[in-house]
Amino acid sequence: MQIPSARLATEVGGAVQLQAVDPATVFDLAGPVRASAMFVFVLLVGSVLLWRHKGFVEYSTTATLSDPLRTIGYGIATHAVLVFAALYLGSQLALVDVAGVNFGTVGLLLGGVLLGVTGSVGFTVVGIAIVDVWGEAAGWSGVALGALLAGGVAGLEPLVAGVVWVGLVSFGIGGAVRDWLRASARADI
Repeated sequence: MQIPSARLATEVGGAVQLQAVDPATVFDLAGPVRASAMFVFVLLVGSVLLWRHKGFVEYSTTATLSDPLRTIGYGIATHAVLVFAALYLGSQLALVDVAGVNFGTVGLLLGGVLLGVTGSVGFTVVGIAIVDVWGEAAGWSGVALGALLAGGVAGLEPLVAGVVWVGLVSFGIGGAVRDWLRASARADI
């Protein structure tokens, strides 16, 4: 007796492999290598964000600091939606096979980039919020602080890094998401 999904995979043309590279290879890198890469990535994305969309960064920081506890909840919900979207994109692109090349890995890679950019936005907002709370003029120093935080988190053990990453990034992105959702709800009334 065959399992229905195994029978379907056989009829469609065989099983589809979504992972061309084992994700554990990222975690097998030395902590300083992960930390350095994440520092540079967040510094680049945060700098571009502050340079091109300073108003959005200031708005996000204000929204984050206005209601910190609810901000974290909205940020965690946003993470759940983004992870679902990344996995869904990977599964849908796994069905595309052009010239013997499966696009499932491309979908997962795009989802990973989306999560990385979202993390960079979150760390940038957290860094700027910390500098604001200290009473200093926020801006580039906040981006640098956010990049340092991201690098420090990436250097931790993978499980601990994941928990701290979700917490800090949720704090950074949740305020803007909360205000965006509430604004759309008010517009519907």
